[in-house]
Amino acid sequence: MLERLLNALRGNEPPASANTAQLWRKQIAVAAMLVEASQIDRQVTGEEQAAIVRAIGRRFGLNEAEATRLVAAAQQQFADSLDDWVYAEDVRAGYGYEERMEILGMLWDVVYADGALSKLEIDLMNRVSRHLGIAEEDFNAVRVEAFGRASSARAGNQRLD
Repeated sequence: MLERLLNALRGNEPPASANTAQLWRKQIAVAAMLVEASQIDRQVTGEEQAAIVRAIGRRFGLNEAEATRLVAAAQQQFADSLDDWVYAEDVRAGYGYEERMEILGMLWDVVYADGALSKLEIDLMNRVSRHLGIAEEDFNAVRVEAFGRASSARAGNQRLD
């Protein structure tokens, strides 16, 4: 299914259905937001890239190869985009509040993956949270949970699964 979606995105074949195209757009939006979070400080690390693939795989039930292909497609879409906020708008429109909080947690996992948190990353997270309509207390709770996951992973030299 993912290969068909990738081919549709590349224009090699039409989307199987409107539902498939909508699902693809939602998945690309989430992956592109994660890509942006990893790139905002201009230092994309292997830990951040791995965190994106893991998060995408978990969220959409994809194996590592499928998640990697989706992330690659999102990277291309993000690089070609003139308006990166279109992805945040797609997430806001395409997901319910609880799902948007989960996606916010994925974003925190990516920015915490390298063990450093820059001002640019904090600013991005604040802007994204507001754009997604996440209440401040929920924003803080999601951030604390992600920080706990990152701290546990570093302390035990484990992955953020």
